[in-house]
Amino acid sequence: MSNPWLKFYPRDWRGDQALRAVSLSARGLWMEMLCVMHEASPYGHLVLGGHAVSNDVLARMAGTGVDEVSALLIELESAGVLSRTRKGVVYSRRMVKDRNRAEKGRKAVSKRWAQGAENLDEKPQPNRSPNRKPITQKPEARSQNKKREGKPLSKNGVPDWLPRMEWDGFVAMRAKIKKPLTDRAAVMVMRTLSELRDHGHDPGAVLDQSTMHCWQDLYPIKEGQLTAVGGDGW
Repeated sequence: MSNPWLKFYPRDWRGDQALRAVSLSARGLWMEMLCVMHEASPYGHLVLGGHAVSNDVLARMAGTGVDEVSALLIELESAGVLSRTRKGVVYSRRMVKDRNRAEKGRKAVSKRWAQGAENLDEKPQPNRSPNRKPITQKPEARSQNKKREGKPLSKNGVPDWLPRMEWDGFVAMRAKIKKPLTDRAAVMVMRTLSELRDHGHDPGAVLDQSTMHCWQDLYPIKEGQLTAVGGDGW
């Protein structure tokens, strides 16, 4: 199941020289195609039900004529906006690259967590018994500190605009580095993500960035780390 939102940077869209070279009608058709490709499998490809979308089907989706769609597709392809596979299926270079990068990052995080669990399992046991009984009662000061930390983060309450997979990965990473999120901390993190989202940053990418680097806090995605649309297209 794809995310309900589509990663879109207005500055990249308006700064893409290939898109600026085509007509307004061609840009409108390309946006319609991006929405279809966002729901497609494989992601970023113009397919429906496992088959390439034909010109007449695309015309019905866009609410226009087949001849106009055919002409606009030629315009988009001539300008280098769209790409095709060896079988002639239209796809977005940008969407495919973004998905591959996200999958690679998630696999790296999962591998790092698995290695950490193996290291904990291999930790040697003590070779002698303790020389005193364990303390079963917590000191008063420690109990008071625990009360002030707040309740542990609940599994619900994640807003619709926040990708759940990336959020769960960030929460698990915080627990792994011994900095678990409390309810109060979760509210503050979501507020930060909302502000970054208002400034054009992808919340999922921000979360993945902190998860991959085991950062406790969140940071905006730097300009140099974003894929330039002029090179990868949409």
